[in-house]
Amino acid sequence: MIGVALVKRARLQKISNCTALLAKQYSSQVARKNYLSNSGFTLLETLVTVIIVGVLAAIAAPSWVSFTDTRRLNAAQDRVLYTIQEAQSNAKRDKITWEACFRNDGNKVVYAVHPRVISNSSWNCTQATNWQSILQEGSQFITINSTNSTLRQNPTGYYRVRFRFDGALDTQDGGAGNQQGRITLAARYGGNNPKRCVIVSTLLGALRSAQDNQCQ
Repeated sequence: MIGVALVKRARLQKISNCTALLAKQYSSQVARKNYLSNSGFTLLETLVTVIIVGVLAAIAAPSWVSFTDTRRLNAAQDRVLYTIQEAQSNAKRDKITWEACFRNDGNKVVYAVHPRVISNSSWNCTQATNWQSILQEGSQFITINSTNSTLRQNPTGYYRVRFRFDGALDTQDGGAGNQQGRITLAARYGGNNPKRCVIVSTLLGALRSAQDNQCQ
């Protein structure tokens, strides 16, 4: 009887040892799977992610460029309008002729406001010394659209508006028919759209802003 019991005990111990070994192997496999699943992306997953990001960037980039161009143009248009209004206000205040000047300097749009030079009958925008960038930042992305700008030029490339003492346009500057017009701004690298302009609409010096097709 003792021998039988010993044999059974040995068998149970062997079964227990095998069970422990199997449990250890199973735990090792589970741990290995968890390690592999947490070790990073596969090459295929990485490629798919890169492609998706590229597609989204290609879709979003043009919209973002258009958005920033529009913001800069709106700010530049506001500056042009304010500059012309400043010249008109100064003319009425000082009771002498003032002019607002605009030009492309090769890299950006600049502007100046200055009074009539009494001692010089042929004074013009070239005598202005206080030229400033149309924007504090991003002026290099804005240009004067010469095709759609009809404001008087004198000399060529210098767009100007002159106001006499009462705030009306100075009709002695090339005649009454040459005083009204518009100055049109566009994105330097944005093709034909969008556009913003300021229009001098009457001889009394009325001003208004417009955009896109209204600037042609």
